[in-house]
Amino acid sequence: MKELNKKLITLLILAFICVSGMYANSNDSVLTSNSTQEISVKETPQWLKDLRDTEIITIGAMPFITIGVSLTYSLIVLFQNNFNTTYFVNPFAKSGSYSTEEQVGIIVTSSLICVGIGLTNLTINLVKRGIEKKNNQTYLQDNVKITVIENELNVIPVPAKYTREKEYLYGTMENAVF
Repeated sequence: MKELNKKLITLLILAFICVSGMYANSNDSVLTSNSTQEISVKETPQWLKDLRDTEIITIGAMPFITIGVSLTYSLIVLFQNNFNTTYFVNPFAKSGSYSTEEQVGIIVTSSLICVGIGLTNLTINLVKRGIEKKNNQTYLQDNVKITVIENELNVIPVPAKYTREKEYLYGTMENAVF
């Protein structure tokens, strides 16, 4: 029964990874109009990008964290046994090995550390995006400029005191008129 649960959980995780990958790659669409061809690409939702980034960082860090945890565990055991080298298990050597309980502990510990790293990265990205959004909103509120173009569409007539003679070059760098 336990092995069936492990296989089912593994299958569900693999299915989730495959489905999220297919969804992220299938969001492009091409729209055509009568005379011109417009290509519109639907963007991947931000939550899915964040989920994939977290997944990549979490799974990508797993081998490195597992080696670090196993070395740290070996050093802790060595320290607890007064530096007796018979208790040191080298994870790179073929001769010594960890017991089943030690292997499960190392894998669980490294998995939790990897999930922590992935969630930390997600949190940092969300905070940075929130700060950037807030800064953009305050920038837009502070820097709104209204530029009146002289009688462009004759919708709103410009009073005479605000008009000037048309010279060869006038205005700022933002709205140079030749």
